[in-house]
Amino acid sequence: MFNSNERNSLYEVFDAYSLKDFNEFDFNKAEKLEFSEKFEQKMQKLIKRRRKPTYYLFNTTLKKVACIAVSIIIAFSGVLLSVDALRQSVKKIFIDVCAVNGCNSETVAFSKYCEKHTCYEDDCYNLRLDSDFEYGYCEEHTCKKENCFNKKTDESDFCVEHTCANPDCYAEVEKGIWCNIHACKHPDCLNEAIFNGETCSEHICPMANCNNLFITCSHKCKKSDCLMLATSDGYCSAHKPPIKIKPIEIGPIIREPVNYNPITVNPNTNIVSSKRRCSVNGCAGEAYKDGLCYNHYNRNSSFGHSSQNPITPSKPIKIWP
Repeated sequence: MFNSNERNSLYEVFDAYSLKDFNEFDFNKAEKLEFSEKFEQKMQKLIKRRRKPTYYLFNTTLKKVACIAVSIIIAFSGVLLSVDALRQSVKKIFIDVCAVNGCNSETVAFSKYCEKHTCYEDDCYNLRLDSDFEYGYCEEHTCKKENCFNKKTDESDFCVEHTCANPDCYAEVEKGIWCNIHACKHPDCLNEAIFNGETCSEHICPMANCNNLFITCSHKCKKSDCLMLATSDGYCSAHKPPIKIKPIEIGPIIREPVNYNPITVNPNTNIVSSKRRCSVNGCAGEAYKDGLCYNHYNRNSSFGHSSQNPITPSKPIKIWP
């Protein structure tokens, strides 16, 4: 009744009932048959209960076929897919397609982008920064100068063209080959600053022992567009300002007042003493003429006074009573 596999399974059932062997049963033939039929039914139930569910495992080919079938079903079930979109969806099933939107090219190894969208740097699989494909580096390996897509150097954030030519400097270059620190400070000069870090040999001050930029040096003429050496006043001989002469204000001529001293007169003869003195206050000189000493007489004569036009004394002549 049982094949070898089922008999082995039946032995397992017997073993569950602590029976070592089917032949150990001391049954007659009818009882043995009945017993066998009962255990056959139990065995069938046991087999059904112990049977594991069967799963349909797809291999790689079956998976691809299933994906194609799903894509076709979706296309015909109302989702409007263009031929290119359908082709792309089918293509993605069989090969890895570039992650850039609208690109159906195959990806390169270890990258999710195709060859034209992958950075050209060795061991770099990032997306290229330039969308026009003129330059081939990602953002990490591209020069940080605006509108420049060249490869940056290993030490600097800029490419060779935009990195300072000084071997110890990695600063950005605005114009020429030198950065703002190592370039001559003269306008529109592209030479290296070799004197005081601010001027080249063409724009250094011509004065001895002076290494300053000439256009900002104190030795240059103060006139903005003049490049001549200045003199002590800060200007060259051609631009030296004229000397301004300040006018001298002369006040009015003030004539010194003349005060006559009292004259001693003899009351009897009414003759003036011959020992009278100059009538000018503070003057001890002997009277020369018109009650004045020689000096004061000549001085008053220069103002238009003479013996015919004497100066009127400021005080009356005192006569002895």
